[in-house]
Amino acid sequence: MFNKFERKIIPTIDEVSSYVNENLFNELINYLKVEYQPKIIFEYSNCLVPGWNIKFKKYGRSLCAIYPMEDYFICLIVIGKKEKDLFTSQLTTFTPYLQELYYTTKEGMNQKWLMIEVIDSKRLDDVKRCIDIRVLAR
Repeated sequence: MFNKFERKIIPTIDEVSSYVNENLFNELINYLKVEYQPKIIFEYSNCLVPGWNIKFKKYGRSLCAIYPMEDYFICLIVIGKKEKDLFTSQLTTFTPYLQELYYTTKEGMNQKWLMIEVIDSKRLDDVKRCIDIRVLAR
């Protein structure tokens, strides 16, 4: 849980970067900015992972949400009805971690909410590809 800051203090991107794995986080932020120019929204939440999270939105829908953790971050990506076929057709090209996460995540309302623990560059590549699929399937 990102509890380095109190609820009333909105962290900055730089503060989050220094709290999580800075290299992986900055690579994802730069990728999102270059490829999609998303709207960035900081939000305090009491559900899923309580604390501050950062949502990235484009085309009226969520690309992903980042939940900062000490020395890593969790990236929430929703695989919904629109992206399911494209995603599952490429599933075997993702890391074994993401494949297992997909198979073990329960589906609800035609969606799977993948909570990807980004701890290395391979998982970060998975995240980028999932985001690309969300955009392609819109």
